[in-house]
Amino acid sequence: MVAAEQVALARVVARRKCARKVMTASGEMVNCGSRSFLTCPKCARVYRRDWQAILSDGVRGAGSGREVFVLLTLTAPSFGKVHRVPKAGRSVSRCACGRQHSERDRVLRGVPVSPGSYDYAAQAAFNRDMGQLWRFSQIALHRALPDRFEVAAVREWQARGVLHMHCLIRVEGMSMPRASLVSLIEQTCAGVVAPSPIDEGRSWRWGRQSDVQVVGLDGGSARKAIAYLGKILGYVVKDLGIEAVENRSAEATAHVEALHTAARDDMACTKECAGRSCGHRRHRSLGAGSHSVSRSKEWSVLRRKTLKEQRRVWAKEHLGDASCEGDRGVESMSFAEALAIHREAFLTGVYGSGGSVP
Repeated sequence: MVAAEQVALARVVARRKCARKVMTASGEMVNCGSRSFLTCPKCARVYRRDWQAILSDGVRGAGSGREVFVLLTLTAPSFGKVHRVPKAGRSVSRCACGRQHSERDRVLRGVPVSPGSYDYAAQAAFNRDMGQLWRFSQIALHRALPDRFEVAAVREWQARGVLHMHCLIRVEGMSMPRASLVSLIEQTCAGVVAPSPIDEGRSWRWGRQSDVQVVGLDGGSARKAIAYLGKILGYVVKDLGIEAVENRSAEATAHVEALHTAARDDMACTKECAGRSCGHRRHRSLGAGSHSVSRSKEWSVLRRKTLKEQRRVWAKEHLGDASCEGDRGVESMSFAEALAIHREAFLTGVYGSGGSVP
């Protein structure tokens, strides 16, 4: 294990420039734009900060004083029983395997109790179709809620390798009691059924576990909403493979490999999918699409395109070359060495959760 001082230095150096520049059709070298801290710390940091600015603007920009925010979590359905391993400080409950796990059993977190009966193909298909389920959910909420609302959402990878949603809903001009609003949102989301756009006869619902909290904009409540944004934005830069095998246990590795096989061999990415010869990224990302963050049009006037252009202008004025943005730094460690130390720290859990890397 490398020393903490080396890890801190490596993190700084690794964020100085893009780890894998790409060349456009016009011959220009540009940053990769990855959102994974493991792949490219610099681009992932930019991605996260862009969304922090956009989503926070939707909180701070609420000006009528009558808005409330709803913190909503929607989970995936079950595809088979997995080991229930509590996190540090959490209460211990009996697992489906018959044992009472503790934090020491974290190598089993998210791993199926019976891999042979686990529905890997359905899980990959859910990851692929979750956008459809979320779209139907938004339509249902617009029909059910009497007040206008805007929403921002982040898709998080769970340890079992399936996506779920963290949403921040800004309700304008609250016209019902908070308890009624919570109940209405819970009932509406629980009743949503979305047909798969690809697999005929298949439909999706959210899992049984959900969470709805209502906060206002006064004092501590506003800070709570913004703090929640910071938390869910940590999920944006998670790396699924690493989150599922961060301890590199044989059980977790086998689980992720089975998911990759299902996404590659048993899942059609579109109705026209060519099977194993298809090169669509969904086959390489357990069925998931490319976007991990979304927001409704009126959430904020800020756009990532605008923020990117502002960075390019600043870089040309201050550095003379936009491609070198931020590429000045610590000379005592090479970039290659910094990346190696950074990735080792990530893999061995020095940073804790993948989303907690600053």
